[in-house]
Amino acid sequence: MIQTKSLTYKQHEKRNVIYLVLLLVLSFQFWGLKPMGNWSNNAYLIIKIAYLAIGYFFLFHYKVTISDKRLKPMWFILLGIFLSMVTANLYYGQTYMTSLLAYRANILWLAIPVLFKMKPTFEQISKSCLIVTAIMYVLYFVRLGNPGLFALDDETIMRMQQGDDVYLAGYVIACIPLFYGLNQLREKVNIKSIEIIGFCYVYLVILQNRSCLFVMTLLIGYSILKVRSKYRIFLVVILGAILAFFIASMSKEWMGLIQETQQNMGDSDYNRNKAYLYYLTMASPNIWCVLFGNGFLSSHTTSLMQDLMSYGIYNSDVGFIGYWNNYGLIPIIAFIYTFYLAIKKEVPYGVKMWCLLLVGCTPTISYFHGAPLIYVFYYYLVIQYSRHYLIKETK
Repeated sequence: MIQTKSLTYKQHEKRNVIYLVLLLVLSFQFWGLKPMGNWSNNAYLIIKIAYLAIGYFFLFHYKVTISDKRLKPMWFILLGIFLSMVTANLYYGQTYMTSLLAYRANILWLAIPVLFKMKPTFEQISKSCLIVTAIMYVLYFVRLGNPGLFALDDETIMRMQQGDDVYLAGYVIACIPLFYGLNQLREKVNIKSIEIIGFCYVYLVILQNRSCLFVMTLLIGYSILKVRSKYRIFLVVILGAILAFFIASMSKEWMGLIQETQQNMGDSDYNRNKAYLYYLTMASPNIWCVLFGNGFLSSHTTSLMQDLMSYGIYNSDVGFIGYWNNYGLIPIIAFIYTFYLAIKKEVPYGVKMWCLLLVGCTPTISYFHGAPLIYVFYYYLVIQYSRHYLIKETK
């Protein structure tokens, strides 16, 4: 009987991990790798809807209803998104059909009820993200050596050729197995956790996204100090020395990132500074747009988005402020509520560190536009672990 249960668990674990890997790959649209990179956004919308429907109706069977308390923050997020369609229609003339197409990336918010029907563990989510991180490692060097294999515009290819600038969608997913490794490291120091942390951290260093990299370095350093072991002092010294050696070995790169950040902060022409000024002072024409957002405006409706980008103004550069400009305050209140749960409730240490990354990057990075799975997975885990939402699991 015990062997049967163990076999069933392993089968479910394998099924869950495979499903999550494919969900991640679809969300990143195969990173533009040809021929999949040539598929239209509408084609991907149909594929994602079908994939989520298969998971919800056929593969996973834990009980989830529309009125389930665990879904309430998600419904508030979707309510805010819908109301932003109304302001886009009233003040910019964007039709609801156009909004539905422009908002298509938000379909992945519906991955949340699928996760509750699946009930993956923190470890299973970590495994799937670790596999995807390994794939991104390979694709990074493939794109660097042969960008022609990817559906890229001429400007991106030229930038890569000039400065070896390779951007892969979803790089932040590498943080999830890192958080799981930190969670395991805190309970019991083992080589496997250290290897996972190192593997994922090196990838973040390669991509060199400053906001994410700085926050993750601080969280790793803090986690080393919080290691639990009777050999704690010895381990803190050893692990701290390893981290310090790694950082010191890349001192030139670190100093370059720090100097670039300092220069940008004092430069009024820096894109992020211009974006802050625009979104805080000029973006919303009235109080309703302040409360409910201006909507995500399609290029078929107005040239506003293209005009802003031509001036170097991107809402993704200003985190919560850019999201608020698009979708209003209601979704942000829901996000903050899930942060409160992670801080106040008894959730795993790794999930708390995950929360700190999301919070720490809100001024500069939008981990919320288009239902990114870095937040969707976090939402599922923090709600599931929160005492207030614990329910009896029934199939």
